[in-house]
Amino acid sequence: MKPSDTLLWLASLANAQNYNNFKTKPSDLINTQCRDSDKLPTLTYGSKDIVFTICTEKYIKGTVLEVHNAIVDFASYPKWNTFVIDVEARSGSSLTPSPPPVGTKMTFTTTGLIPKVNTKSLEEISYVNPDVDGHSATRGTYAMSAWKGDMTKLAPLEHVNVVMNVGYGYTRYVSYESYYPGVTAAAIALKGKLQKQFDQQGEDLKKYVEGGSK
Repeated sequence: MKPSDTLLWLASLANAQNYNNFKTKPSDLINTQCRDSDKLPTLTYGSKDIVFTICTEKYIKGTVLEVHNAIVDFASYPKWNTFVIDVEARSGSSLTPSPPPVGTKMTFTTTGLIPKVNTKSLEEISYVNPDVDGHSATRGTYAMSAWKGDMTKLAPLEHVNVVMNVGYGYTRYVSYESYYPGVTAAAIALKGKLQKQFDQQGEDLKKYVEGGSK
């Protein structure tokens, strides 16, 4: 592990929190794959009453920490992400140093959902952990991050990223977002475009980590 990676690992670990009000334990999600279900549980809201889930899965040549660090380095999204083209910290929050702590409030600017229009969403970091199991024997095997929608509590949603070492120098990246009752008809209508953009975001991340976009 490079010294810079060690510092980021320690920072992420310091930010990791175990919330008693999580409906799903992080350790229960470490083996999640898109094929498991068309309605995947989230940390904050659990598995009950999910309306739909958008999910993408990629195999990336790189370490768990490299992939995890790229995901939680929100300030660098404009360098590589063609879906979430900008992330700004909202009042009282900061994106630096990376990773930002749990509770950080952000505004995402996204493209590709509505022709010729950039869309915005309010998000709040709900979990960041580069070492979900927390044991030296599994260090570098599982990492997870999540953020939940902060637009309105009447339409809950949460985005979860699960990063797992699969051996031979590769990492499995599973990124999904589950929507719960209260989701708007507009969001449901955009489901197909959301899936396309999630897939593209996964490709962007793969290229970035593997060095194609650095």
